[in-house]
Amino acid sequence: MEEQRKKILIVDDSEMNREILVSMLEDEYDLIQAEDGQQAVYIMSEHHMELSLLLLDMNMPVMNGYEVLQVMKERLWLDRIPVISISADSSDDNIGRAYKLGVNDYFSRPFDAAVVLRRVHNTIALHDKSMGNFQDTLGMLSDFYYVILKVNLTTDSYLILKDGFDDQKKYFDSLTSFSARLRGFADMDCIYEDDKKEYLEFCNIKRLRKAFAGGNRKEMIRYRRKVKDELKWVSLTMICSEEYEDDNQIVMLYVRDINDDYLKQLDEVMRKTTDSLGTVTVNVSKGMCISCAVKNKNIGIRGEKENLDDYVRRISMYAIDCEDRVKANQLFVQENLLKEFAAGRKIISLETVAQGDQDEKIRMFRITIEMIRNSVTDDIEGVLYFQDITESYLAEKIPQLLYQKNFEKVALIDARRNLINMESTEDFNAYRYLHTKIDYNTYCREILGTMVPEQEKEHLKKNTDIETICRELNQNGRYSFTVHQISEDGEIRLKEFNFMYLFKELGIILAVTEDITELSGTDMLSGGYNRR
Repeated sequence: MEEQRKKILIVDDSEMNREILVSMLEDEYDLIQAEDGQQAVYIMSEHHMELSLLLLDMNMPVMNGYEVLQVMKERLWLDRIPVISISADSSDDNIGRAYKLGVNDYFSRPFDAAVVLRRVHNTIALHDKSMGNFQDTLGMLSDFYYVILKVNLTTDSYLILKDGFDDQKKYFDSLTSFSARLRGFADMDCIYEDDKKEYLEFCNIKRLRKAFAGGNRKEMIRYRRKVKDELKWVSLTMICSEEYEDDNQIVMLYVRDINDDYLKQLDEVMRKTTDSLGTVTVNVSKGMCISCAVKNKNIGIRGEKENLDDYVRRISMYAIDCEDRVKANQLFVQENLLKEFAAGRKIISLETVAQGDQDEKIRMFRITIEMIRNSVTDDIEGVLYFQDITESYLAEKIPQLLYQKNFEKVALIDARRNLINMESTEDFNAYRYLHTKIDYNTYCREILGTMVPEQEKEHLKKNTDIETICRELNQNGRYSFTVHQISEDGEIRLKEFNFMYLFKELGIILAVTEDITELSGTDMLSGGYNRR
């Protein structure tokens, strides 16, 4: 069978330039021409699913190339159509502006036939390859989802990635407005009458914009819908895309059948992974990691698939504690997972401190796998996901330590990076611990040093030296010293500084300050304080 020729849209206000490009490309490609950006937008609105490439002049009357790119971005056409920009101006500013708006490549005039052909071929080939990988991923999801849409809430537009509903399909696909498409299902009596009111309230475009703008990462509704003349419970879920911005609200929409118990279980699992650092889909029965969606490539799988036990051995090396490495290799390997599932334990979890670089912040992770049986294949499948629990861990653990005594101040000292985070015990906030930092030496010299009497500055400097603190902690497990401080009203108070390791392997030290003036008495000979 003869391979179908690729279709290219050439947009240039100069007829001569268009004819030059046509003469270079017509032997290999089907070509459409537009003389300005407005005409190009009209053509794409009718044929964007057919186009393989857009050759776009950036300087045109009526609507220039930059404005065309903005429309394509708003209507999500850039996901479907790669763009090569054309301009006689090859300045860094113009090229950078075009790339920022989403072009894949550029060439300048006058045209070089060899360069034009090579870049056109390479751009189409690269886009086809990425779309092929994307379609493979969609193919995996197709077993679970009736509909997959990419939606721009800001512009009320959408891109159909999969539509498995056959009833009135042509009518719904003709609706360019996302809100009109959602309302259309209710208007055409596709939604069960008792569920219509809740469905329409959920689908209100202003409500959705406000919900995501307010910090929601996910919106979901369950309702009954006609599927081939049969009413079925479905779940409509909208999740923030990685492209989401406050002024460009890109979200993904999924509709799936939840009548099946298997999908109900999967729905429960996936809801828990919304805020995770990454998920890995596992076929436990076959001992294979099938796919992944991760923010950190270190926890992703290698290649299209990876042996489960090999994957577990690799990621376990990021754990600091040797015992945690051993536990990970015991808990998450195929043999143990099958054994645990057979015993009725479908959720396996481990908390550990991750191995980090010298400049990386402290991080505590929870690794969890939740397993279910696929009612279609009878395989045991699972979702392995990673959660950053540092903030919740600190928020729980540190206050427990603080409330044991009447501490005034608490600090986390990062001995590896020589940083300190200070907090008041009255307003303890774990988030600030993780996102603020002060140079430790600067703090001791310029802040702490100004609070002590002149005759005790050297004493303070010696005892707050980070090497001294670490040495004492390594030898004794705890370290403390006392020093006088001058309060805001000029009163001299006796303070005790206590240090202990919070995470020894990462060099994270917990430091607390206690006012012990009232627990002390004046020495008759020296005039100083003795602790009672």
